[in-house]
Amino acid sequence: MRKRMYLFICFTALLFTVLACVQERSFPLASDVKKQMALLPQDAAVYGYVNFKRLHSADFSHIFVDSVKNHMYKDKDLSEFMEVTGLDPNKDIHEIYFAANPTPDKKKSSFLAVASGQFDIDKIVKFIEEEDKKHKIQQSDYEGFTLFVTDEKPIAFCFKDENTLVGGSKLNVQKWLDLQGQTGQKEMNSTVLKQIEKLKYKKGMWLNVDALVLKENIDDEHFGHINGLKSVETLGFSLDFTDKMMLNARGIFGDAEKSKLFEEAIKGFIATGKLSVSDDRDVIDILNSIDVKAEDKTIKVNFKLTEEEAKKILEKKKTFTKKFQKAV
Repeated sequence: MRKRMYLFICFTALLFTVLACVQERSFPLASDVKKQMALLPQDAAVYGYVNFKRLHSADFSHIFVDSVKNHMYKDKDLSEFMEVTGLDPNKDIHEIYFAANPTPDKKKSSFLAVASGQFDIDKIVKFIEEEDKKHKIQQSDYEGFTLFVTDEKPIAFCFKDENTLVGGSKLNVQKWLDLQGQTGQKEMNSTVLKQIEKLKYKKGMWLNVDALVLKENIDDEHFGHINGLKSVETLGFSLDFTDKMMLNARGIFGDAEKSKLFEEAIKGFIATGKLSVSDDRDVIDILNSIDVKAEDKTIKVNFKLTEEEAKKILEKKKTFTKKFQKAV
């Protein structure tokens, strides 16, 4: 009897372990995404990806999309641009891949973003030419492509075709265009790939920050007032929508003590949030569901929201903002 009970306990423990692994499983980066990321600068500190088509097709992403739309139409220049060119960023932009190397000196910063979607090139170019009365944007031919370059900063953009727009630091744009004519698969930086593969959700949107590379470009004075961040080695954020909004974040620190201290800091922010809505039990329960855990040098944050919960959080946005500003 004892032997059967022992076997039952072992089997149950094994089952729960397997289920936990399935729930935490991180699927590999899709081959087409990996291929596009390999065309970006491979020495950047920040890499990111947004799949707008997937996010927009989710059941309740309209809550956030509507909020973005309202901000867009409040900007007169952006609103006019969308109206004249017929470009609706929410529908016509499908995916964005980007890489960046920020520095305190904006002239030394570099970045590159590649957007896939549907672009009416003729309308967009005509709008630019009519609005650019001071001729701040110069057009030039580069390897058979029309390159648009601002005269104030070395920033350029180019339509590879009606489905692809690339923009960023001029040199990065040119290097990206150079790669279009090359045959053979370009490999992605293996260190960066390993970091991205650790992200939980890769189909919706994600951001990976190699803080060690970032700190080479930014000294302590400019790195921020939160001392704990100075010991971060990598940071990753990933988000996906299904019938819920799912967020996963992770940070890897130089030592376990810093990881634990940062865990306590995040829990402190959550406690501040709960105090600011102490009269709303539902919102407090939502905040209590945020899972923050430090394991050795790694800190993990997991959070899931239903549509109803998202609405409640957005209703309290102003309250949270005021409280956090006072706390910081």
